[in-house]
Amino acid sequence: MLQNNFKTPVNQSEDFETLPEDIYQVVIEDVNLEERQVYQSKDVEEVLNFKFLLLEQGELAGRRVWKKIRPILNAGWDGGSPSDLYELWKSATKTLPNPEQLENGLDGAEINSLIGQQIRITLKIKTSQKGKEYNKVEGFMAVKSELKAPKLQPKEAGEVKKLQSVKD
Repeated sequence: MLQNNFKTPVNQSEDFETLPEDIYQVVIEDVNLEERQVYQSKDVEEVLNFKFLLLEQGELAGRRVWKKIRPILNAGWDGGSPSDLYELWKSATKTLPNPEQLENGLDGAEINSLIGQQIRITLKIKTSQKGKEYNKVEGFMAVKSELKAPKLQPKEAGEVKKLQSVKD
């Protein structure tokens, strides 16, 4: 039996102050596989959730941003854009994916090898349909030179973060 003074915690979503639109140098801190609902659909898809740590000096040092990326390695086609994963790979490794990677995709070890790599990201401010501002990573570039970055501790592989519920 619960004590009478027990109270359920209030679910408070954390509001993060948006970062100014700019190009930031970051280190890829982590990547996890998650499920998300496909836009305007009841379908669920798996995405790679990359966590980036800003390496900027001053008050922005240590801030984090995230980007969910579909696990598709595609160089694009005539008039089409390359996939985000292709652009991220190219920026972090400073090489193009090889023909085998383009044909078969990247495996977990290859994607995990991006952790600790420095890249530059283009960060924009967007406004949700509810009027809330948020940051969105819109592009990736290779670094000109590496900045001092914290030593990242290796983590154990995690399970897919399952979508809790799909709204009808």
